[in-house]
Amino acid sequence: LNIEYELHAASYLLPRELFGTHPEYFRVDANGERTTNANFCVSNKEALDFVSNRAAELADALYASSDKFYFWLDDGKETCQCPECSQVTASEQALIIENRMIKAIREVDPEARLAHLAYANTLSAPEKVKPAEGIFLEFAPFFRTWSKPLADTSATSGNINFPMTHGDNLRHLENNLKVFTAKDAVVLEYWLDVSLFSGWTKPAVRLPWNREVFRSDIDTYRSYGLNNFTSFAVYMDSSYFSRFPQTDCLKEYGNGLRED
Repeated sequence: LNIEYELHAASYLLPRELFGTHPEYFRVDANGERTTNANFCVSNKEALDFVSNRAAELADALYASSDKFYFWLDDGKETCQCPECSQVTASEQALIIENRMIKAIREVDPEARLAHLAYANTLSAPEKVKPAEGIFLEFAPFFRTWSKPLADTSATSGNINFPMTHGDNLRHLENNLKVFTAKDAVVLEYWLDVSLFSGWTKPAVRLPWNREVFRSDIDTYRSYGLNNFTSFAVYMDSSYFSRFPQTDCLKEYGNGLRED
């Protein structure tokens, strides 16, 4: 087993209490006000220096059996809208930060790689910013349905705030693969994510595992040259298995990933 850490880290990398002495580090919201509630200003050089140095310290402190790191922006939150930052998209702001972080992390781990998370407001491919060496794509299509395969391009997420179709998700994937290489890309899916299907509330519901959707999705991703797959499996703990002892989903998940 290799241990990897995947976390929404922006508010850790730039502690919110620094606002009192360095408000310029933090993002500008839609009203033109500096705020601590998410992320930070990626056009502020000192903020980027602070974040990248702290990312290197975090990477060095974590137990490392893998050289892959995943330090994401705050979960689906707004990015900076100051005059300079507003000239780039959320995806591009994320990549600016990631490019700086990987440079610092490689000073403590020369073989390190860092994920660019394509998810929610960073799902669109960056255009104005190019990935530095060591940055790889992590594609997480959260706004979809798992009752139908991605190959059903007309299927929709059902989310009124992000009314995306599976076709929209695949177009975002195609565009990202024009920027990042498929060989290094990682798919982050939700096939086993009991927490999602439980509405992030316990007691958990039984996972609505669909073997046919899963196998179809694997085939779809592989048609794009993708071969690295992960899935959330939150709430799949001892309490869950005491209520739902069936483990066929795990066996079918493992078998599906092993097959070419």
